[in-house]
Amino acid sequence: MNYPDAGQQPPTMYSPPRKPFPVGAVVLSVMGLLFFLAVVVGIKVFHAAKENTSEAIAVGNSFIDNMGLHNYQAAYALYTPEAQAKSPLSVGADYEKLAEKYHGAFVNHGVPAWFINNYNGQTSVRLTYPVQFTKSTATVTVTLVKTSSGYQVYNFRYDL
Repeated sequence: MNYPDAGQQPPTMYSPPRKPFPVGAVVLSVMGLLFFLAVVVGIKVFHAAKENTSEAIAVGNSFIDNMGLHNYQAAYALYTPEAQAKSPLSVGADYEKLAEKYHGAFVNHGVPAWFINNYNGQTSVRLTYPVQFTKSTATVTVTLVKTSSGYQVYNFRYDL
């Protein structure tokens, strides 16, 4: 047996070469998983919001149609009690007459763009309608709030 102090080198220990840790692959996998989860959650939130707005859109459509057909009593019935207390029945007729003075008679409305907001447990939906009159078009914004009776009109305005 040869010893190191006798001029011999000790045998080197063999160790297999180390493979580098695949940091890039792990980071890409985690980012891909996070992206996938964000897309899935986003789709679920969008569908939940869309389902929540379908009732509001039905009420908004009814309100716009009743206003355009001069059925102000039916439109007024769609108001929240608070909005009815602030506005007399004649306000809807006044707004509609003003809009028709500039744009002509109501023809129809398009599909609304919608924005949903939930603040302090109160859900509101803002619907923005393109409205066709005989002379030109205008935009009507209807704000609805969710009440115990379903969605009701809280406010509306013509953007003339």
